[in-house]
Amino acid sequence: MIADVTPTSLVHQRGIPGELTVRVENVRDTIIGVSVRVLGADPDWAPVSEPGFSLFPGEARSIGLRVLLPDAFPAGSHIVTVQVQEHGGSEESVLLPVRVQVNAQELLLLTVRPPMVPGGGHADFWVRAENTGNTAVSHPLVGQDEEDSLDFEFSPRRLDLAPGQRTRVALTVSRRRPLTGMPAPRMFTVHADSRTHLETSAGVPLDGAAAQGVFLQKPRIHRVVLSLAGTVLTVLVVVCIAVFTMGVVLEKNDLDKNNVEQRVRAVGDPAARAALAAEEACPCQFYGRILAPNGTIGNGTMVEVYTADNAESPLLDVHVGVRGVWTTSVTERGEYRFRLVGPGLVPIWFSQAKDADRATPVAAVPGPGVRLASFVPELTLGSMRVMVDGDDPSGARVEVRLSDGTAAPGALVATGVPQEEEGVYLLADLPSPASYTVSVAKAGYVSTPVPVRLAGGEDRDLEVVKLTLEQAPS
Repeated sequence: MIADVTPTSLVHQRGIPGELTVRVENVRDTIIGVSVRVLGADPDWAPVSEPGFSLFPGEARSIGLRVLLPDAFPAGSHIVTVQVQEHGGSEESVLLPVRVQVNAQELLLLTVRPPMVPGGGHADFWVRAENTGNTAVSHPLVGQDEEDSLDFEFSPRRLDLAPGQRTRVALTVSRRRPLTGMPAPRMFTVHADSRTHLETSAGVPLDGAAAQGVFLQKPRIHRVVLSLAGTVLTVLVVVCIAVFTMGVVLEKNDLDKNNVEQRVRAVGDPAARAALAAEEACPCQFYGRILAPNGTIGNGTMVEVYTADNAESPLLDVHVGVRGVWTTSVTERGEYRFRLVGPGLVPIWFSQAKDADRATPVAAVPGPGVRLASFVPELTLGSMRVMVDGDDPSGARVEVRLSDGTAAPGALVATGVPQEEEGVYLLADLPSPASYTVSVAKAGYVSTPVPVRLAGGEDRDLEVVKLTLEQAPS
């Protein structure tokens, strides 16, 4: 029995199954039974299309195998083994290792509880942190406020969370207490600072996970107390200058009555209500950063903004900068949904949802703006079918390598799998968009490599790429 698996390595894409092909050939002169299973992975993660079958002498068969790991599967390089077991003969067993590379995806959720705490010189909160990604998180916590007047004390200061782990961090927010006035809301944001030391020194904006809270600070002397003191002084003045003060009081009462009537009219007047509400109206700002898997953002990458009740027509199209930073604003309060689109990317809704029904709506809030946790876009996979023309195309080897000008020119990406049609080879699961070089090799023949540009998610047909084998001169 001869068995092999292609490809021998996979780059696991979150939510996208990797495809493997297992080929088994019976080289014996008797019928044998064959079973195929995957070792080192849960059966639900790597289902086999045909786990058991029989082969006649000289017969060969190819079966499919899909690898789809859970979202929280640890990042890194992992080995899964395909076992091909012969039954009814020599009970031969062939083990075919496949390397699966799981890219690190850092997803950290932060929540400030309670969302608002009243206090004098300080207020106590706690921060709930949960690592929903597949790699360990180790970031310090920092606090920011618009006036840069609050002091933040975290215990502990740094988050160290394994995938799936959660914790609670004590937070004390403090500021010098004002002497007089009304209670003032101090809005602040807690960030998990993922910047390097050089980025921090260069003033790069914070781009880690974030959560918001409000410190409702009370003054030492409330304005009501001052008003009462003023009232006592007024009474003394009235006693001293009775006639004059009485006139002033009467005039004030008349003004108060007029004000009451105006407020009553304003309640019933939509135009008046709109003027009162203007103080709390937008524009309201949203901003965030895109974490590209390959470190670069393609031209044309945009964040689409939708209202919460309309996922068909975007309200705004926001272009993403080369560093992945984007910002926009809306003119009306309400809830909005966001979708990331771009060349070669799988469209994804915030936060990491495949469809609009599972998208997280975000409320527009006047003030310093609402930061969205980083999108993590996903690359698409394409394929090519190559036709080899020549006197005898059988037994040729078709290879796809990275072209010049890429990160690793000449690196082997995939080897063609022969199809039922003679001279046709399939090269599947090619990361796209990308530039490749397709070549054909066979003993006694020569060929000319062909450059191919594969667009995002493109499946090249055999009519597009044709290679001709020519007999080498003797």
